Amino acid sequence: VLVRFGGEEFVILLPHTDIKQANILLEKIRNIVEKNRTTDNITFTISIGLSQYTQAEDIETLLKRADEKLYIAKSSGKNKIGI
Repeated sequence: VLVRFGGEEFVILLPHTDIKQANILLEKIRNIVEKNRTTDNITFTISIGLSQYTQAEDIETLLKRADEKLYIAKSSGKNKIGI
């Protein structure tokens, strides 16, 4: 499930997917975005924050952890996945 969460932020929910499987999928997405270019040869990159839901938490906590991981990815050079 892919939803727009904010101006430039999106959330992908991957039910029945562990964090290792999610990381593999998100790395594929990150690579696809990085390899695509516009007709003017402009490239794009994405930074991703990855977190796994646990039954003891609410959705706000899950999203906060993902957001923290996103900023770790951005601060470590962008175009990365923060886990």
